[in-house]
Amino acid sequence: MIARKALVLAVAGLLALPAHASEAASVPSFAALEQSYRIGSSTAPAASLLGAALPAGTPLNLAFAALTNAGADCRQEARSSFAARCLIHQYSLEGGAADDVRWTVRLLAQNSRISRIVISRYVDRHGS
Repeated sequence: MIARKALVLAVAGLLALPAHASEAASVPSFAALEQSYRIGSSTAPAASLLGAALPAGTPLNLAFAALTNAGADCRQEARSSFAARCLIHQYSLEGGAADDVRWTVRLLAQNSRISRIVISRYVDRHGS
């Protein structure tokens, strides 16, 4: 009987959590980030997309899960003011050059929750 009450309380507690606290968000794909960059040649639109998917207050572990599910490689940054660094990259053969396009997402956190996201884009061009 005690175990049943504990289960009921645990389920009730999960139902009371905000949506972003109980499940990993769906973050924009690499293609969506690239499309947003092509429109304005700026990382600001991509930052807005990521900020909408992972708003301030999102638990860091859920942000890790969401970014990993989107294909990012995420690691803790112990010696940085940022809590984590995630790299999303793909190769592009657009325009006859073999480019390695890299999006870096840095997650600043307080109390294991996102406080800010900083993103950058870098292209390593190979060929003409």
